[in-house]
Amino acid sequence: MTNKILFNNYSTSIKILFLAGIALVSLGVFSLLSIVMVTTIYDIPLLSNPGVLKDTSNVHVLGALKLMQVMQAVGLFIVPVLIFARLCSTNIWNYLMLHKKPFMYSVFCTVLLMMSVQPFINWMAELNSMMPVPQWMRDSEQQAAEVTKTFLKMSGTGDLLINLFMIALIPAIGEELLFRGALQPLLQKLSHNKHIGIWLAAILFSALHMQFLGFFPRMFMGAAFGYLLVWSGSLWLPIVAHFMNNGGAVVLSYLVQKKGLSEESETFGTGQGDIIFVIISALIASVMMFAIYRFEKQKTLAQ
Repeated sequence: MTNKILFNNYSTSIKILFLAGIALVSLGVFSLLSIVMVTTIYDIPLLSNPGVLKDTSNVHVLGALKLMQVMQAVGLFIVPVLIFARLCSTNIWNYLMLHKKPFMYSVFCTVLLMMSVQPFINWMAELNSMMPVPQWMRDSEQQAAEVTKTFLKMSGTGDLLINLFMIALIPAIGEELLFRGALQPLLQKLSHNKHIGIWLAAILFSALHMQFLGFFPRMFMGAAFGYLLVWSGSLWLPIVAHFMNNGGAVVLSYLVQKKGLSEESETFGTGQGDIIFVIISALIASVMMFAIYRFEKQKTLAQ
């Protein structure tokens, strides 16, 4: 059995380096696969003319971009974590804390948490965007925002479902597998402190998105996901929270486009006079976090 677990005798820091290496190799392989698939399915000559992807008004280019997005997310977040977990344990499910089903009370509070916290997150993002940063960062943010805006253009229910899969489900599962399931426990072990591990994982989680004008709200969100994992012992709870965050943005964008909902609803919390709603948002979110903490603690003591 020992021979089957290749990473048994390696230090935590070496395991982190192995995880990073596996992720980079996997990303490279899946990026190449996505190029082959795009060339075959959409007849787009990426290797000879990569600039063609800038024409997002072309439906084939948009489809190609979405396919590449999914492939790269799977290659960077999901596949390398599963490989790494198998090298560290004979039971991947247990190693990644996917074996424990979350309590419905905690799931309910998590859903309320993510619904209530958005005005506070929007307010924090607005403050973050006012920070002085180099122009290249702002240009990069603008380009990323344009791509996201293009992805979020939905003509019907079919596009909504595709975006929920691409923007909400895959990132919720993949990013939580990597940052909370694999990386956070390693960082906690390396630092000998669960709080340091949670915040280091949250910092890396936010930094990897390469969107620095939203760095702090994403970091705090990542830390909240980290505490949900530590309190519940189940990765499913942060996966639910992550899905609600991303999926909520997708659904809200759809309602703005197709149901006439005001565009201001997407930035609720940033307008003049919204500060009272920001405070209420923060208070409700704090109550929900505390409720989850107390419930999970009581359940642990009762077992």
